[in-house]
Amino acid sequence: MDVKASHPLYEPQQVTHDDTNIGSLTQIKVYHTSLDSLSLCWTPPAGEVKKYMVTCRKGQEIVQELTTTDPHITVTDLEPKEFYDLEVSADCSYHTSLDSLSLRWTPPAGEVKKYLVTCRKGQEIVQELTTTDPHITVTDLEPEEFYNLEVSAEFVNGRISKPAMTIGWTRDDRPTNVTVHRVSQYSLLMLWTPPAGEVKKYMVTCREGQEIVQELTTTAHHITVTDLEPEVIYYLEVSAEFVNGRISKPARAKDHTLPNFHIHPSIHPLCRLSGVGSRGQQPKERSPDFPLPSYLLQLIRRDPQAFPGQSRDIVSPTCPGSPRGSLTGGTCPEHLTREASRGHPD
Repeated sequence: MDVKASHPLYEPQQVTHDDTNIGSLTQIKVYHTSLDSLSLCWTPPAGEVKKYMVTCRKGQEIVQELTTTDPHITVTDLEPKEFYDLEVSADCSYHTSLDSLSLRWTPPAGEVKKYLVTCRKGQEIVQELTTTDPHITVTDLEPEEFYNLEVSAEFVNGRISKPAMTIGWTRDDRPTNVTVHRVSQYSLLMLWTPPAGEVKKYMVTCREGQEIVQELTTTAHHITVTDLEPEVIYYLEVSAEFVNGRISKPARAKDHTLPNFHIHPSIHPLCRLSGVGSRGQQPKERSPDFPLPSYLLQLIRRDPQAFPGQSRDIVSPTCPGSPRGSLTGGTCPEHLTREASRGHPD
């Protein structure tokens, strides 16, 4: 709701306001001037005001744009002996939802026949409504959008007031606080906070790059996406379908599955830890596919310094299923760990 006043610095001038402005900031006046500042105050309109937006112009040039939650402000850093136009708008839409804005205003003096309400998104007129009450709810709007609302009064004598204006924005209808957790090499867990409104179901899309891998639905606010590939980045989207049929914009997150851990052949139950191969050749030494404590690596390599004070002949325990009497019985990670914990110094 805009109110304008012109004032020269250091030359007091009475400020008037049009009593046909609906719910306007009434009794606006410049109550103090100095060489480089103007102090402005006004009477708040009806309804819950979130903030006031103050614009200071010199001619057509915007000098300053300020905001305040108080019904007064001092504009500083101005030039002496200059005329300034001051505009004050109130953001006083008192209720918002996913697809509606409610506003109210103070009726002007005089006999009002009806009020004309215009809702714009940018320069586009979205809706034009009429009401005889000093309040209205504009419905069927889009979530998370800014709207300009104008209200004019049509009097019984046919005169129409200048419009009072305010700005409102609808809430976001997407699920929030979306997180992804790595469950395994083949699955990801996705969680989110439900949006306001009555949700019928959630639709989840899993993509690898631009390719859609899976499309799922759930009524819970979490889902586990399975049958994925190890160590691959996946892009996950979740949208809410409401009971009225509206579908929200998607909330997005991404993460990758865990890598596929392989047991190195040097500690596989079917492999031998002997330093001599079946043909008397030394096997090539390779790093394991996952990190092992240094003492386990020493044990695998039959290093006599692995456990000081112990016998130099380290005999690897035979794994279940290994042939009896084998000179180089196979050793599994379980036996390695057990052997290491028994001989490793604290």
